[in-house]
Amino acid sequence: MDSYERIIDIFIGILILFLFPLLYFGLKQDAITQTIVDVETEELVDEIRGKGYLSKDRYDKYLDDLSGTGLLYDIEFEQRQKIMEPEYRFRTLEEIIEDQNNAYTGTNTYHFHPIETFPPDITDPIDNSGLTMNTETNESVLAAAVNLPADPGHVHTDECYRGHKHQGNQTFIHTHTHTSSCRWYESAVYHNVTCKLCGANYDWYLCFYYMDPDTYRITEYPQYSYGASRCIFCDGRNLSIIVNHEYSFSCGYNTDDDNDRFNDKIPNDIMRNYECYYPQVKYCGNHYSGCYRYHSYYTIDNDRAGYGDFWFQNHFIGYMRSNGLDKYCEIPKFYSFQYVDEDTDKTLGTLSFAAKWKNGQIVFECVGGSGIGVKETPDVNINKLDALSCGPGSFSRYAWGYEDTDGNVTVASFGGTFKICEYERSESNRWVPICGFEEDATLVCDKKVKTLVPTHPVQAVYVGEALITTAVATFVDGSTKTVVCSTNFTATEPVSNRTVTLSYLDELGSNNTCTITVTVVPKSKVCVNGHTYNLTNEGLDPGCPYCREYVSNLRIEYPVNGSIDIYRGTSLSDNGVTLLATYMDGHTKLLQMEYVDNFDKFYVGMQHVTLSYRGKYCYLTVNNKRNVKLCPICSRYYELYPDDTDPGCPHCALSTPIFTGNVLEYYDKRYMDEILSELYGESGVYYFSNRDYLIVTVKNIRGSWGSRLLSNILHGLDGNNINVLKGGYIRENGNEYE
Repeated sequence: MDSYERIIDIFIGILILFLFPLLYFGLKQDAITQTIVDVETEELVDEIRGKGYLSKDRYDKYLDDLSGTGLLYDIEFEQRQKIMEPEYRFRTLEEIIEDQNNAYTGTNTYHFHPIETFPPDITDPIDNSGLTMNTETNESVLAAAVNLPADPGHVHTDECYRGHKHQGNQTFIHTHTHTSSCRWYESAVYHNVTCKLCGANYDWYLCFYYMDPDTYRITEYPQYSYGASRCIFCDGRNLSIIVNHEYSFSCGYNTDDDNDRFNDKIPNDIMRNYECYYPQVKYCGNHYSGCYRYHSYYTIDNDRAGYGDFWFQNHFIGYMRSNGLDKYCEIPKFYSFQYVDEDTDKTLGTLSFAAKWKNGQIVFECVGGSGIGVKETPDVNINKLDALSCGPGSFSRYAWGYEDTDGNVTVASFGGTFKICEYERSESNRWVPICGFEEDATLVCDKKVKTLVPTHPVQAVYVGEALITTAVATFVDGSTKTVVCSTNFTATEPVSNRTVTLSYLDELGSNNTCTITVTVVPKSKVCVNGHTYNLTNEGLDPGCPYCREYVSNLRIEYPVNGSIDIYRGTSLSDNGVTLLATYMDGHTKLLQMEYVDNFDKFYVGMQHVTLSYRGKYCYLTVNNKRNVKLCPICSRYYELYPDDTDPGCPHCALSTPIFTGNVLEYYDKRYMDEILSELYGESGVYYFSNRDYLIVTVKNIRGSWGSRLLSNILHGLDGNNINVLKGGYIRENGNEYE
């Protein structure tokens, strides 16, 4: 047994001696192979990390390098890619609308304004409240009238006469002082006669005397004596007579200061003023007073003389040149003119002309003479005398002339404008009416109305009633009389404070007027609501105008529930809001536009709106919504902003996800099959992403002979003893390695 064990031991010893070198060299070879694989793999990994990609050629080279070791390898690529994925989600419609509302920057301000309406102003047509209506008639006024007599102190004036009464003072004031040449003489004798039969009393003048102030010669003018022997009224002879004597001054200036009907004897050397009917200074001219004119004239009618009278020539020419012919009422009636032929100084004769007034100028009428052609000489204007023709030859001028002592004829030219007085002799030296009216001195002051005053200046009557047309007429003499006037006004329709004219035709035919203020009102009635209103002009009841127009109740007819949803920018009437007005007389009316409200149609939101009509109010809740728009993409409606700007369609926004703020971080791994499939695809290149992590694992599939020997010796050992693991991050900069 021992020898057998020895044999075994020897055999084992021999085996160990042979196996150990084999095993050593085998393991040594495995170590070299491990190193080669490790180096090649690391180079490959570093190149991929630097370049960021793996090409097919490079990978084939890597395989060739490994195949040189004589072993088969299991090569695994693992690409770990870090994925950071944002988290998105889809919002709900409510969230989108809320976001849109939060993004709105416009305004939506409610503007409140109070409203107020009033009942209509009813004018019907005159309210007679407060008026004092007429209670009298013309008859009752006349029955109570008190007429006044004439004023006892009335003094007749011009208006007291029927027709025109001439105005003016027909006197001149003379200033005179009596001297010794002013003789006091008996100027008249008259009888104051009283008839014992009829009682009449009168004065009867028997004789007047006139004393010439220059010669003091008295001229007697006896009068008819009938009234001194018989009564001029009843022809009775039983008379009582008182003889009276009147005295006057010869100068003509007399006065009766004591009003005893006799002239007063004024002492000498006392200067006094006297009223006379002629001017004190005699000069040509006009005097005017009211309706009268007094024309003074002066004539030189007696200052005419024939040709050759040297005195007359000087006298006439002097007067004409110094005073002017226009100051005289008459010029000399005849003038003698000597016409001389200046070439031969031969006198052709003397012509006589009469001057007369014609058409505002002097015309000379040839009235006689010894010159040739006298009969053919026409009436000529003074300016045409120089062209006058008297037979043979022509004559250049008219002239005054005279013969000197030598017998020669001297021609003296006389020129100028001749005028003659336009007034007749009968209109001179006395007062002449020039107003153009005839005087009628009939007293009518008791018939001529001076004022007309209505007895009832303010009146109020009902339609159809008569006015009081009485008035108090005050006459010129101060007497009064209540009279009935006429008027064209009739109270057929209502008027207020109408001015009405009353007319009264007096006995003289003059129409006198005054005015009254008249208010005419219809009769009235009180309705069941207490309104007083007027009946028609015919007395019919037209119905109460107040109840017909006043609203008793106002309510909302539509919408029936008292609230409504409408869109921004539209009014209540646009949306059919209708009110029902019930009037006091019971009739109703639907209101769609007549009412007023304080709805703000541009404010989006709920509003409590007040509606009013004719002083009544009601209330409505209005939801004023945003306007909507049809989306052209999804064909659905969506709301606009409160100011009608467009926020965008929220329905379309549902398909757009939003970032939640969270990032999902994980690793995506790609293995050998995917990498080789892409590597050996069309591109021949496999690209890695930046910061990807690459792991390359290389294991031998079948061990070397040394490793197999060892595994046979040592059962349980794996023969795959080559295991290389290389990796790292793919970087943008290939020169950098971790």
